[in-house]
Amino acid sequence: MSLGQTSNSKQAAWVAIGSFFSFIVSIISSMILSRFFDKGDYGTYKQVMYVYSTLLAVFTLGLPKAYAYFLPKYATNYSRDIISKVTKIFFILGAAFSLFLLCCAGPIASVMNNPDLRSALIVFSPTPFLLLPTMGLDAIYASFRKTKYLAYYTIATRILTIICIVFPVVIFSGNYICAIIGFDIASLITFFLALYLKSWPVKDVEHQKSSLTYKEIFKFALPLLYASLWGVIISSATQLFISRYFGNETFAEFSNGFMELPLVGMILGSISAVLLPVFSGMDKGNGMSNETLVVWNSALLKSAKLIFPMLIFSVFFAEPIMTCMYGDICSIINILCH
Repeated sequence: MSLGQTSNSKQAAWVAIGSFFSFIVSIISSMILSRFFDKGDYGTYKQVMYVYSTLLAVFTLGLPKAYAYFLPKYATNYSRDIISKVTKIFFILGAAFSLFLLCCAGPIASVMNNPDLRSALIVFSPTPFLLLPTMGLDAIYASFRKTKYLAYYTIATRILTIICIVFPVVIFSGNYICAIIGFDIASLITFFLALYLKSWPVKDVEHQKSSLTYKEIFKFALPLLYASLWGVIISSATQLFISRYFGNETFAEFSNGFMELPLVGMILGSISAVLLPVFSGMDKGNGMSNETLVVWNSALLKSAKLIFPMLIFSVFFAEPIMTCMYGDICSIINILCH
């Protein structure tokens, strides 16, 4: 294996570690909240997360990948300007997203058939403005081959998030509004940390203004938005149907029980985060070279070796996995004993 391929594997491994820890934290928070909330409150909390994740694909416009595409094409002294331009767009999109949630909380709650969702979305509305400018950090650090620090950031911010969400619920018996306020506080701290880290890889580099225009950025990002919208519609339609016609309590059960296997997304996402800047740097405008094909085939083979065993394991052990995560203590002990 070449040094470049080994380096790519290490970079992808660091991204995967951060993604895996992020998944573990989200599972732990769901396990705790589902046990401390009643079904109605837990369903409302999950509906807020569903609305946010569904609209996120629309309001990000495919821009997080723009960092990984443009940074390798320009000299390092132009990097801060490129990062700044994309981040400014995220600030505008984040403000629009927050304003949309604030103004449309009532209609969204009506569509989701849950009056409690209106107040929950209003409390949650500052979060998009805080979190959208933090997006794309993985692409920046993959471009500079510093994904180890990305993993540290992900682990630290996810621990912070779970503490802020779970602490008021467990210690003070707070409701879903308290959990959402905790999410807002964690987002605020993450916001300042991410803004500092975005410029950290190029802090010692002499900065110059690049020739990259906003038109070029949108020309790259909008096709990614169009492609992702179909996936969002397909993945979100079922949850919208469940919420509107069966209520938030059924939505709570469905959101826990109908869960995609996250390891596939983590592996593929980690590989794509590392390979996009690599391929962008290799692109000379005349198609894929032999070197590019070698890297692509190597990544494809490695991802298959990781994904297929996990899929097979999950098929045979789906019931005990879900019972351990969301079942009662007696059921868990029974599974462990057998």
